[in-house]
This record gives sequence, C-alpha cells and structure tokens, in this order.
Amino acid sequence: MKQPTHAAEDLVQIGVLAERVGLSLRTVRYYEEIGLLEPAARTTGGFRLYAPEQEDRLRLLKTMKPLGFTLDEMRSLLTMIDDAARARSGSRRAAVLLQRIDELRQEISLRRGALLDQVKATEQITGALDAAARGLT
Repeated sequence: MKQPTHAAEDLVQIGVLAERVGLSLRTVRYYEEIGLLEPAARTTGGFRLYAPEQEDRLRLLKTMKPLGFTLDEMRSLLTMIDDAARARSGSRRAAVLLQRIDELRQEISLRRGALLDQVKATEQITGALDAAARGLT
C-alpha cells in the first residue's frame, strides 16, 4: 500500500508529538525502536517527522498500556489494524481478519468486565472508608 503524502504543516517533530500525546520522548523513541511506531518522514538533517496517523497510533498505545496489554499484544493489535487497512473487502484475507477482530473484541469485553468489577470493589472500599470517617466526626 502506498504511504500517504502529507503537507509539511501536518508533520511534527518528536518533541511536539510527545507533548501532544502526553508521553515522554524516551517512550516515543522506545516505541519506535521496537517497531510499534514509525516516523512518516525525516528532515534532511535526520530529524523524525510524524503525521496525524502516527499521533493516533501513539494515542492508542498510550491507552492500551494501563489496561495491561503486553508489548506483544500491542504489536498484534496494531498489525491487525494495519492489515485491515490494506485488505480488500470480501477477500479471504479480510474474512480471516474479521474473525481475528471478533476474537479480540471478545477478549477486550472480558477485560472490560474485570475492570468494571474492580471499579465496584473500589466503590465498596470507599463506602466503608466514608462510614468510618463519619463515625470519627
């Protein structure tokens, strides 16, 4: 698939990207080093330039990390998204990807349920602490 071309004003250097997403330069460089993120281009001086697509990808990575996704799981999900963008609708490859996406959605649904259980547990603990605090006043 041909890489999209971007207007120069859409491209930002790594520092701007990191600040926009709320990650450290070190984290952005690490994600690039392990192949989870690629710059859209480089300046003649070798500085990395990132397009809105890389910003979206980095935001997705940032969202996945605190949810307990491993680097391999992040890579797998991103690969699936990239493959889906290249697959032809109705092709055998598209059918395989749809099945994998459905499986991952089910897994994420299970994670969501576990997180909701944790939220309920924290609400119970907070309620007990509130009751204890009321007894002291």
